[in-house]
Amino acid sequence: MTYSDLDFFDVSLDGRIAVARLNRPESGNAYTAESHTQMSMLYDRIAADDDADVAVICGAGSVFSIGPDRQFAADLNEIPGVAEQGMDEARRMIVGAYRCPKPLVAAVHGRIVGGGLAFALCNDIIIVENDVELREIHIPAAVTAGDGGVLFWPMAMGLVRAKRWVLTGDPLSADDAERFGLITEAVEPGKALERAMTYARRFAAGPQRALRTTKRALNELIGASPLAAFDISVLLEAASMRGADAGKAMADLLAGGDGALPPDEQP
Repeated sequence: MTYSDLDFFDVSLDGRIAVARLNRPESGNAYTAESHTQMSMLYDRIAADDDADVAVICGAGSVFSIGPDRQFAADLNEIPGVAEQGMDEARRMIVGAYRCPKPLVAAVHGRIVGGGLAFALCNDIIIVENDVELREIHIPAAVTAGDGGVLFWPMAMGLVRAKRWVLTGDPLSADDAERFGLITEAVEPGKALERAMTYARRFAAGPQRALRTTKRALNELIGASPLAAFDISVLLEAASMRGADAGKAMADLLAGGDGALPPDEQP
C-alpha cells in the first residue's frame, strides 16, 4: 500500500502497525484544503492496507494540529462550494474511521483544534497528554457544530453534559475529558505516543478477526439516529460558514481571540 499521494502524512510501518503522522510541523500541522481532502482519505487507505492490522495517528513536531490554516479558513467562509466540499470530506473522514475494520489509536500532544479534534475523536482509542485542552470551537466560530460535535460529545458523555461544552465552546481539560468519557486516557506530557503504541502492539498481537468484528458490532450502536443528526449537522455547518459573522469569528479565533461567544467571566 502506498501513501505517497497523501503528503500531509508521514506514514511508516512498525511491524503490523501503520504510524501516520500529520507532517506539517513548521505550521503546527495546520491543514490546507488539499490536506483536508487527504485527511478524508486516510482511514479508507488504512482499511485497504494489507500490511497493517492497526494504525496510530499522531502529529509531528510540538502539536497535534492547530486546525485549518488561515487561507483555508477564509475560503470556507468566502468561496462558494468550498464549505460544502469541506463538510463532505468531514463526513467521509469520520464515517471512514468508523467503518475501518482495524483498530485506530490516536496520540494527542501539544494542541488540537477544529477539524483536528474531530480527526482524533473518531479513533477507537484516544490518548491525550494532560496539558492539552479540548475545545469544540464551532459556536465561538459562529458556525454549526457539524464535523463531529453533535456525534462524538453526546455519544461519549451524554446529551446534557455535552450541551454544556458544545454550546459554550469552553475548553475541557484532558483529565476531565477522560473522566467524562470523551477520551480513553489522559497521560503525562510526552507520553501519549508511547502509550498509544502500547495499545497498538497489543492489538497487532491479538486475534484480528475478533477485533475487527467486535469493532464493527460496537460501532453499530451508533445507529441510524446519531448518524442522521450528524448528516444534518454537516449540511447546516456548510450553510452557516457563508455568514459574515462566521468569517469574522474565525479570524478572531485564529488570532487568539474568543470568537463570537463571550468568555465565561466566572473566576
